[in-house]
Amino acid sequence: MPGIPTLFQALELTIDELDKQGLKSFVNVMKSNPGYAHLGVIGPAIGDFLPADHDPTTGEHPTNYVRVWKNIFHSLADLPPKDEFPGRKGFLSTLRTLRDSLDALATIGTDEDADALVAFGEAGRAWIPRQMRA
Repeated sequence: MPGIPTLFQALELTIDELDKQGLKSFVNVMKSNPGYAHLGVIGPAIGDFLPADHDPTTGEHPTNYVRVWKNIFHSLADLPPKDEFPGRKGFLSTLRTLRDSLDALATIGTDEDADALVAFGEAGRAWIPRQMRA
């Protein structure tokens, strides 16, 4: 990951290149709002400057930045069962399961295999209307 001074230099080079290409409106916005332009190139690296230690009395993180990323990662990842809370599948594994099911259904449809479709439904991988069940 490039350092922040490198990112600032890349911003200056980008502004120069945009100016050469005649994109004056972009150049004007960046030059008239240099704080936002520089903050934009820092991006997620800004987290390097924020305290990340949790409060020992509450266990909570001190910044909203840390809380937001923690919530994002928790929604993406699977959570194992802990204490009285059951585990749950995260967005990524749910999306993977959906993709695998759609791939299987595409194969079944291409092969026009009705028996495989019934087996797919009976295995609990898909909901099949009563009218279609044997």
